[in-house]
Amino acid sequence: MAITAVTLLLDGQEHILTYDEQSGLYEAVITAPDSTSAMNTDGIAPGVGSNARGLGYYPGTLDVSADEEDATFNIGDPIVGEGLKLRVIEIVVPDLASISPTDGGRTEETRPTISFTLHDGGSGIDTDSISVMLDGKAYVPAIGGDMETVSCSFVPDRPLQDGYHTIAVTFSDYDGNAVTATASFITDPKRGTVKCIVMIVPVRPMCDMAVDRPICEMQAIRCAKTEG
Repeated sequence: MAITAVTLLLDGQEHILTYDEQSGLYEAVITAPDSTSAMNTDGIAPGVGSNARGLGYYPGTLDVSADEEDATFNIGDPIVGEGLKLRVIEIVVPDLASISPTDGGRTEETRPTISFTLHDGGSGIDTDSISVMLDGKAYVPAIGGDMETVSCSFVPDRPLQDGYHTIAVTFSDYDGNAVTATASFITDPKRGTVKCIVMIVPVRPMCDMAVDRPICEMQAIRCAKTEG
């Protein structure tokens, strides 16, 4: 039985495969879809859909004509099924979309809520890859949002000293593109102003201040903290 035609249907396009005598394979050069397959929602097989989380693919169908008989193979075929799953990988790294306190900013709080947003419009943010360091100490942030835009936040477990502090966030998308973003901020607590008044008071009521002043008086200092 001689094979007369082999056609691949992939992402809505038909591709004619030709036989290569040197390799013994039916081959074709195709243009991959523009979008990563990590979140592809086409098909009904396991690993494809909105919850694919990096396991998605573009499912292909192979039509083979041999003499007067035709056969169709898809991703469920035990022999060629895996070869009909096209996986497209993006190379664009995700980005740190926002962070608070802002890079170079100041805060009066000694235990500020540190929050940031990660974005990836391709394969999506792999939330399992997120790690956060504050001044070299690891923290586990609360995570929310969808896979395209992920929001994270945490609070330091102890008051921060005055001065500069550095946040380092490492994360990747589902296609394995990883990045580490850093930002620094300053803690500058509002301390207020202390004002003092010195008062001279006699030690005892009958003391002669004109004669015995050095031993009859003492200084009373009253201080108060004001805001600002």
